[in-house]
Amino acid sequence: MPNNPRAGGISRRIEGDDRTELKEALASLELPEGMGLIVRTAGVGKSAEALQWDLSFRLKHWEAIKKALKAAQLRS
Repeated sequence: MPNNPRAGGISRRIEGDDRTELKEALASLELPEGMGLIVRTAGVGKSAEALQWDLSFRLKHWEAIKKALKAAQLRS
């Protein structure tokens, strides 16, 4: 969740050992300053490495969106 450092956590639908494992995995992620994230049910069973890969992939998309917005603002 870009620009929202207080956002984040794990879906309420995830309980028990799955929730504990995801909390441990989240603690090891390299999350940019000022950002938060939410792990949805699709994240159950994913390794910290897989979650980090997905985060990095989504951050690249976020950077592309910011770049496109800046370019559009410059044209206006």
